[in-house]
Amino acid sequence: MSHLQNKSSKLVEAASLLNKRNLYPAVAHSAYYCCVQLMKHIWIHSLHNKEKDFQHKLTLHNKNEQPIGGRNVGFHEFLINQIKMYIKSKNGDDYREFKNQIWQLKDLRSDADYSDNDFDASKSNHSLILSGAIVRILQKY
Repeated sequence: MSHLQNKSSKLVEAASLLNKRNLYPAVAHSAYYCCVQLMKHIWIHSLHNKEKDFQHKLTLHNKNEQPIGGRNVGFHEFLINQIKMYIKSKNGDDYREFKNQIWQLKDLRSDADYSDNDFDASKSNHSLILSGAIVRILQKY
């Protein structure tokens, strides 16, 4: 097990414990980052990239690609898109499910972290459900 997989596993456990303690905004954060850790694991170990090259490849991507909405792609968006295309090359059904669910989870995490809205048990539980489904997909790759 890589360190990234281990971190992901611990974040899943943390999300569950936080949910049980009604610490809902922190659930979305942990649920999302457990997926980020697995995506980075795939990017390094399945796509055979080097961690030290991540920033360089992100910079090249932003230099060579059209900006999205007039802005460069950030770390998470770049990673999601890289993994999304890798999954698409392997399994169209997993691709569609991953693409839909990762953006929903990312939005929930942003809402929990940055919004002045209430982040309640329903949103917290939805974060856990999405994260679980995404993790099951990512573990295949």
